[in-house]
Amino acid sequence: MEKKPLKDTKFGQFLSKAGEQLKDKGPELLQIGMQAASGNIIGAIASTKEMLLNHQDRDLSDPLLIELRQREQEFELELYRLEVEDRNSARNREIEVAKTGRQDWMMTVTGLVGLASFMIMVFAVIFIDDVENNDLFIHLIGMIEGVVISNIFSYYYGTSKSSKDKQDTINSKL
Repeated sequence: MEKKPLKDTKFGQFLSKAGEQLKDKGPELLQIGMQAASGNIIGAIASTKEMLLNHQDRDLSDPLLIELRQREQEFELELYRLEVEDRNSARNREIEVAKTGRQDWMMTVTGLVGLASFMIMVFAVIFIDDVENNDLFIHLIGMIEGVVISNIFSYYYGTSKSSKDKQDTINSKL
C-alpha cells in the first residue's frame, strides 16, 4: 500500500483546519503532526484530544473536538475492517487448501509444536526448582503463550462465524 503524505490524510487535513482556527496552538499542532507522521497516529489523536479539551476558547475547540472524535471512530473502524479482512483472507486460504483435498501439514505441525512447547513450559514450572524466577523463562512463557497459543491456534482453530458477524457489522456501519 502506498504511503500518503500526512497533509493528504484525513487527520492531516484536520490538523490544518485546527491550525487555521487555533492560531495560538501552532507549535503544539506541529508536534502532533510530527507524531502522526512518524506513525504514532493513536498517540497523535490522544494528544490532539487533550489539547482541545484544555483549550480556553470552548467556542473554537468544541466543534473541532466533535470532528476529531468522528475521525477517530472512522480510523478505528478502518483498523477493524483491515483486521477482519486479514482474518478472512487467512480463512479463505484454508478453504482453498481444503478444496484441493490434501492434508495441510502446516496446521498439524504448528499445532503439535505449539502444544509441545506449552507442555514443556508447564513441565518446567511443575518440576524444575526456581524456574519461575528466571527472567529468560518468563519471556519464553510469554512468547509461547502469546504467539503460539493465541495467534497460531486462533488462526488454525478459530471460528469463522464470528468473523462473518464482525464483517456484517462493519458493512452495516459503512
